[in-house]
Amino acid sequence: MRSLLTAFGIFWGLFMLMMLLGAGKGVENGFLHSFNSDMAGYVRIQSFRTSVAYAGFSKGRSVVLRPSDLQYIKSNVSGVKLSAFDVYGPDKSFIQHDKKSGNYTVLGVSENYFDINQRIKVIKGRKFDALDFSSARKVLLVGDGVAKRLFSGAADPIGKLVRIGNVNYTTIGVLDGGSNKDTANQVLVSAGAYANLFGAEKKISTLYVMPDTAANHLVFEGKIENLLKKSNDIAPTDDKALLIENFLEKSEKVRGIFNNIKIFVWVVGIGTLVAGTVGLGNIMMVSVKDRVAEIGLKKALGATSISVVAAIVVEAMLITALGGGAGLLFGTMMLRTITPVISLFDGDSTYFSDPDIDLKTTLSAFVVLFSVGVIASLIPAWCAAKISPAEAMRAKG
Repeated sequence: MRSLLTAFGIFWGLFMLMMLLGAGKGVENGFLHSFNSDMAGYVRIQSFRTSVAYAGFSKGRSVVLRPSDLQYIKSNVSGVKLSAFDVYGPDKSFIQHDKKSGNYTVLGVSENYFDINQRIKVIKGRKFDALDFSSARKVLLVGDGVAKRLFSGAADPIGKLVRIGNVNYTTIGVLDGGSNKDTANQVLVSAGAYANLFGAEKKISTLYVMPDTAANHLVFEGKIENLLKKSNDIAPTDDKALLIENFLEKSEKVRGIFNNIKIFVWVVGIGTLVAGTVGLGNIMMVSVKDRVAEIGLKKALGATSISVVAAIVVEAMLITALGGGAGLLFGTMMLRTITPVISLFDGDSTYFSDPDIDLKTTLSAFVVLFSVGVIASLIPAWCAAKISPAEAMRAKG
């Protein structure tokens, strides 16, 4: 019974470690899935009004970013992996399909837009291709909120015509809005098509720049800011004209938080395992004291100290393997069933996804448990090895 209770303690320790690691991984996966675009690491730039008079221009001048600014950055900043921009107006556009209509934001996007904004997923149809961009073809993607409004009752929105103003566009894809209401209620066209529709080919609303992995995010951001201020006659001290958001820095901080959570989970989990193995050592010590006569008899019949130590250690290893194996099995089963259960109550499971741990982590936990279990059994085993036949006879008497 004592051995079973000890095995249960070890089982519970490893089970709780797996649940903690799996829960941490599930939260991390959910967060990275929801904020995948931000975690990709990029710099986002938007322009506003100047707050300092400079180079003959008065304070309060509107700063307009242009495609030439993007090219200027690519030519003068090393380490640019991807770049893109979008453009949109202050007002929503009247959009119609058959007899259904609504007012929605039309967003013009450039090439690489989806590569940088990885959170925006196409759930039906396709994204823009190179020909769509180069030819400014009259095709569009709609958010799933727009699709539900305009195409309710239609079997498939792909290929359906949508009118923006007086121009017909063909629907080629539907975007997954998820928890992002902006994406759900947007209509995307290529930057060229947007320029043809609204005549705004020389204006950029938001500029995106993603560095290669070797780029220093603070230096990268500083170079971009200096170049844009220079090309747009913005005072070096003006901190209002440009809004520069460095998601590289934010992503590093978030990943650091999750790394600290992992360390904390491991410390708590290993502490639980150690507590279980200390219990194992105590139980083995009690077992040795109860079996003094048996051990002494074995030694009187020729058993060596090494064989006695081996017997105690093997017994501890079996208890550890039994409890640890059961903990791994039930922990894995529990992690496998968490996501489907959560999906029953929260279909999106936005902030919790795939609470699983890899094989390497699982084996590492088991090896740590097994090693500590063996170490904990060495003291009782050594005590058993020192029992003499005479001591056994006294204990029996």
